[in-house]
Amino acid sequence: MFSHITAAQLLNLPLPSYCEDSRLLHVMVPTVRPRIRRAGVVGHRGLERRQTTRTRGIPVVGLVDTWCDLAELGDLLDLDDLIVVGDEVARRLKGVEPLAAAAQQRGKARGSARWRAALAEIRYGSRSPTETRTRLLLTRAGISEPELNKDITDAAGEFIATGDLVWAEEKVVIEYLGSRHFGDEGRSVSDVHRRRDLDDLDWTVIEITKRDLATAARREALIRRVAAELGQTDRIAA
Repeated sequence: MFSHITAAQLLNLPLPSYCEDSRLLHVMVPTVRPRIRRAGVVGHRGLERRQTTRTRGIPVVGLVDTWCDLAELGDLLDLDDLIVVGDEVARRLKGVEPLAAAAQQRGKARGSARWRAALAEIRYGSRSPTETRTRLLLTRAGISEPELNKDITDAAGEFIATGDLVWAEEKVVIEYLGSRHFGDEGRSVSDVHRRRDLDDLDWTVIEITKRDLATAARREALIRRVAAELGQTDRIAA
């Protein structure tokens, strides 16, 4: 079975670019068989302890075990990378519990400290890597944790919008504008009307793009802006 980075690529998990472009093939066999050794292949053993699946007819290690295996690769993926992948796995499996159960089952195996650290910050509900990284940036700075992709309604309970990161009590919402928001007239019209509806209900809408996370100065500016809108400037780290 394909495993580790190769399985993550085949499963369309959100990897950092240097992993997405990797041409090395990670292949796993049962422990009773010798590890595969050949040019361009990274061999692993332990297949009998992992759940497996097929994607496009190709045999791969399953989502949860692939996430655990990525943590065993040392510094190839940093903590935030593991959280981004974990958020996506949680989204597909509709909860964090399968990840926690798999990590607990593996006990103190290599990578266990990284599983625990990542699990503490993995959340169900994120729909993109940028949403995840924005949440991590803000909460680590001391800002209260938002609800993810929460439906916003008016006083009569009528649906208005689904917000990416939502602070309902303060009526603040962050909307991530990815590439799909640009150059599509139909979607742009929908976004304009949604923004107007939220403005009419006195919601503060903070629109962000990847550029807001691109540099330390931009990240700091975003933290301070969100903290000010939430009335939490006293909570952010100095």
